[in-house]
Amino acid sequence: MIFQSKQIIALVLCLVFGCVTEAAPRKHWFTDPKWWAGEAAIAAAIVADSHSTASRPPGAVESNWLLGRNPSNRKVALVSLGYFGIQTSLHAAAWHVTHHVPLADGSGYAQDRLGYRAVGYLGVPFVVGILSGHAAARNYELK
Repeated sequence: MIFQSKQIIALVLCLVFGCVTEAAPRKHWFTDPKWWAGEAAIAAAIVADSHSTASRPPGAVESNWLLGRNPSNRKVALVSLGYFGIQTSLHAAAWHVTHHVPLADGSGYAQDRLGYRAVGYLGVPFVVGILSGHAAARNYELK
């Protein structure tokens, strides 16, 4: 059986874009207010850490190896922006996995179970809040 180029292109497009039919339209993370609450917590923790790092007392040495011993405000802002992008991506991925991946036993989706919902909404914001919040608190104690 010889495939023609149109059949191969159609097959590749189906594989790439996932020809899956669903009964209900899929919910997206950016339309979920609970996801945005977690995102606000991530932003607040990163902003607090960035502010405490940028306003350190004279003679203080930065312990973050990405920033170096005496980072400029520009470097602090750029590293914090990159960190925020990574954490936002992880938060969106956690939300997606807990809302659109069926359970192994076939009993529904992960969003139907409280533990999975808690991880999807709170997992990444909680970890970022602990790590960045601790760093900010330690930096503010230096003054």
